[in-house]
Amino acid sequence: MPGWLANGMPQVTALITNGNTTYTEQVSINGTLSGGTPITYTQVGASAMVSIDTEQSGGAPPQSVAASAFQIACANAGLFYNSASSTAGAATLNTVSGIVETESLTTAAGSTYTFTLTNSLISTANTPPSPVPQVALYDVTNTAGATQVNSITNGTGSVVVVFQNTGTAAWNGKRAFVFHI
Repeated sequence: MPGWLANGMPQVTALITNGNTTYTEQVSINGTLSGGTPITYTQVGASAMVSIDTEQSGGAPPQSVAASAFQIACANAGLFYNSASSTAGAATLNTVSGIVETESLTTAAGSTYTFTLTNSLISTANTPPSPVPQVALYDVTNTAGATQVNSITNGTGSVVVVFQNTGTAAWNGKRAFVFHI
């Protein structure tokens, strides 16, 4: 990823000193980052910053920005607030992020499961086109198999995701389809 942790941004991992989480804050003075002053937290607070790469091509600024722990927590809360249940591998959720509980799946080892999310925010006609959503499939009641994303294909008002069971046993329960556009 271009520019990952560029401009001296701190790493995303927590630093532990004597059982406390520490964070080195850096200050920008006329576009130059100064050395950081260590700040000790007993837990990472809402104002602690976590670096995020903007994926700008060719080193175009800004390469890295930061989100506060509070902003990340709010995005996570939105993910769980925006929820739906799927029927026959399909659901509708017109939000930037969300979680969909699938029907009980019995996808055999080596087989694929196709999931279609109808979402009005996804398009191939926008300028620029909608980004391909980031997706994952987690266990809810399922206790077998493993998961791999095979493909993600944007359509107009929907995205089709094909998952493969890369385990040695069939899936045997409900899964959670998680997405962010």
